[in-house]
Amino acid sequence: MDEKDILVCSCCGGLLKNTNMDNVDFDVYPYHHDNGYGLCRRCGGYPDNKKKSTKKRLGWAGQMFYEARFPIVRNNLCPDNQVRWDNMSYEQKIKVVYNFVIKGLII
Repeated sequence: MDEKDILVCSCCGGLLKNTNMDNVDFDVYPYHHDNGYGLCRRCGGYPDNKKKSTKKRLGWAGQMFYEARFPIVRNNLCPDNQVRWDNMSYEQKIKVVYNFVIKGLII
């Protein structure tokens, strides 16, 4: 393996191989990291693997992105909708936050 095949994770700083198994961005075009950088599976998850749990598919970085927005969403709901939010599954909360981000309501 050549040294150019070893990358630094742009999230955690760990080393990873530039392969589909290790680098989340391996098949992404255009490649959106600087030369020598990628995104490890621990941080970037396994987005296409339906056998993995939601948290494993999101990876650490995805979890932090969505979970950081959970209290923002909840705190801006009326009391009835806060109860509804509290009863939602993790996956449902992810979908709500995702839709708010897509619509530009939060970043």
